[in-house]
Amino acid sequence: MTTIDLTVDDADIDVPIDDRDEGERKALKLADALRTVAVSNPAYAQMLLDELVESLDEVLEGRFRDYVEAVRRECKDVPLSTESDPRIAGISSARNS
Repeated sequence: MTTIDLTVDDADIDVPIDDRDEGERKALKLADALRTVAVSNPAYAQMLLDELVESLDEVLEGRFRDYVEAVRRECKDVPLSTESDPRIAGISSARNS
């Protein structure tokens, strides 16, 4: 019997382990798409983000905004600077009404 010493590079395999991983992968893809749109059209990206938040809040019966506010309170000591991060330039943290 022969033993084969084989190293496999699985970095290109994107198979979710569970539903949470799948959701996280989709969220990261959506965030990347929003950043891409924000580079060329910040106002449109903000509109899409506002609609997304509104839809999530509606589907989750108001719990999404509660979650976002809780996270914001936990992170209040972390300054948000759009000037130092070009990926988020033009996207405000406040909802446009």
